[in-house]
Amino acid sequence: MQLYFNLAKASDVPLSESINSGWMLPSQIGGKFSAMCWFFGRDLFKSLSPSVPVGLIETDVGGTPDQHWSSQDALDECKQGVINKPWGWPNNFTDSVLWNGKVVPLLRNVIRGAVWMQGESNANADGRLYNCSFQAMIKDWRAKWTQGTSGNTEPEFAFGWAQLNSCSNATHWIENATADPTPGLEDPFGMWNRGLQSIRLAQDATLALPSTFQAVILDTPVASGAIHSPYKQPAGARLARGALSLVYGSPQPYPKVCLCVIDTPPCDCTVRVCCDLAVDPCQTAVMNLPHCHWTVL
Repeated sequence: MQLYFNLAKASDVPLSESINSGWMLPSQIGGKFSAMCWFFGRDLFKSLSPSVPVGLIETDVGGTPDQHWSSQDALDECKQGVINKPWGWPNNFTDSVLWNGKVVPLLRNVIRGAVWMQGESNANADGRLYNCSFQAMIKDWRAKWTQGTSGNTEPEFAFGWAQLNSCSNATHWIENATADPTPGLEDPFGMWNRGLQSIRLAQDATLALPSTFQAVILDTPVASGAIHSPYKQPAGARLARGALSLVYGSPQPYPKVCLCVIDTPPCDCTVRVCCDLAVDPCQTAVMNLPHCHWTVL
């Protein structure tokens, strides 16, 4: 395995070259590399047979919105004048500062795929905007990377992401609370209200794009409620399983719920988790929760 840092910063204009680390051995990095990216690459390397070299390029900035990473062409796809929706970007909207500085210099590198972990900085807007902008960004990255490598990067290279686990402390439903923003005719239930739940919904919808995969990490929160959970190994491992299945044709076992019985409180709830394993297609673990409280909204 070899690792590469793109050390460039934001730029108002596209950069053809960037400051970088050059390719380095993991032993030369000293723990400074993206943990999720490292665990993803490590699990790929360990799982591939016969072994092949794995190169990882880290280009990231924490706490940034996807419009920083989108070209002007991608941004234009979600403008109000194009989509005729009030939640779109204003018609004169520009950004692309990290696209210019931290993606454009890499477009001549042939890649097999990309993994992504982001979302909190887009969570304060109507979720339909991210539903548009995230998909537009992925499609635009693919087109420009293929063009930049003279067709040597697959036009629909694999793109995977890890959903964020949490942000701040848990909130509780308040009866008759007023939603913000107020649901309208196109969103009567407020499913696209601002917050990480609409970011996750948009990411789920993005799986409709070809050659995409997703790692759900809601079960890896940190007690403080911080957006950055320290548990990066599960995120990397789950992304690796997605890539192994999608890109390398290696089937991966995954858990799925085969039965969930829910009654009105007070209740006895039985949840059965079924693992789709080759040895036993449905090994069932039963968990009884004698004092469940479910609220139907």
